[in-house]
Amino acid sequence: MAINYLHHPLGIDFPRRNLERMTRTEPNPKRSPIHCQHRIAVSVMALIIAPLIILGLVGLSLWLLVNVAVQWSIPISIVLVTGAYFFAQQLSHTYDWVEIEGDMIRGRKFWSRRLIERPLNQIIQVIPLKAIDSDSLENQVIDRLYKTTNRGYEIRFADGTKFFLIRGDMWGIDEFMNELAKSMP
Repeated sequence: MAINYLHHPLGIDFPRRNLERMTRTEPNPKRSPIHCQHRIAVSVMALIIAPLIILGLVGLSLWLLVNVAVQWSIPISIVLVTGAYFFAQQLSHTYDWVEIEGDMIRGRKFWSRRLIERPLNQIIQVIPLKAIDSDSLENQVIDRLYKTTNRGYEIRFADGTKFFLIRGDMWGIDEFMNELAKSMP
């Protein structure tokens, strides 16, 4: 399988954080891991706001079922619970951090805290994430702030696993992607 990779460095130095306390394996003494990590503000917001939205949607649907006429409450409740499910499903793809050490790439899921490890040679594709509506004023402002239209990367593996690295959510994406480009077979 061909490996597709689009590289877009910004040349910005991001601070490194010590991940030794978060990994189950010992760091390689010959080479320290290259990593990107969730911004603290994003983590705090995710821990507070995401459960409020999910529980709020489910709670509102229960309230509707009890207090509103059946012909309205059931369809609206189905929509609300479905929305809560899809929101929770999207959050399940979030990684707290991702690192490269030697010939392995690993990441810890934000919500489940599961550690996912894969060999670098199993990467089949790295895709840059772009805004759907790049002409909108919001996206033009974000493009100027980031100095790029790239919103992050999706790293796909042969077994179907995907790592999503979102530029606004994580520190060190560019340094990480530079190291990934060097490390890929």
